[in-house]
Amino acid sequence: MGLAPPEDPSIEHWMGVVDYMMGHKEHRWKEGDLDSIKEAERIFNEKVKAGWMAFKLEAKKLGERITQFDPGLPRIMLLPPIAGG
Repeated sequence: MGLAPPEDPSIEHWMGVVDYMMGHKEHRWKEGDLDSIKEAERIFNEKVKAGWMAFKLEAKKLGERITQFDPGLPRIMLLPPIAGG
């Protein structure tokens, strides 16, 4: 089963972590909730440091790659590194 950003406008900020080995995960935070923001930032930094790609998602636009966590972004998607060969 895939992972898609929620369409519910009451969800202020969302980050999807596409993980085929451990299962997809979602993280949500609200403006001003420092604990949930810190946890989302920790996960983001951990994954990016490990070579994952992060994209900010906006309606009807291609995802734009980002390298720093921004708690003001409404939607973020993290994808695992892709091995070629």
